[in-house]
Amino acid sequence: SDRAAERYTRRGFEAANDSTYGYWALGYTLLEGGKVDEGMKLLEAGLDQHPNNADLLEAYGWGLYRQGRSEAARDYLLRAKRAYRRYNHRLEEHLALVMLSIANPDAAPAPVTAWLS
Repeated sequence: SDRAAERYTRRGFEAANDSTYGYWALGYTLLEGGKVDEGMKLLEAGLDQHPNNADLLEAYGWGLYRQGRSEAARDYLLRAKRAYRRYNHRLEEHLALVMLSIANPDAAPAPVTAWLS
């Protein structure tokens, strides 16, 4: 369940709270669990310490999209794409949704995650 995932991820974050992975894991778990504002604050804190981390950039961009801020989301997702050294399926899905929402806002789906997981 989302609550169990959040609980276990919080424990991991507390054990290694300055790690890039900790910020990403808990921030992304919160985004996917519907706690977008809390997740975004955590991802921002991670980006303050690790500004070029591809995972944090991608998750933050996805959070911006979830907030309805597609233009800003595109910028972060493109930064993440440049920072990744390999293909990332999740990033490409997120970027496609963001680009669709910018190109044709009336045809784009509302920010959703259920069918992406």
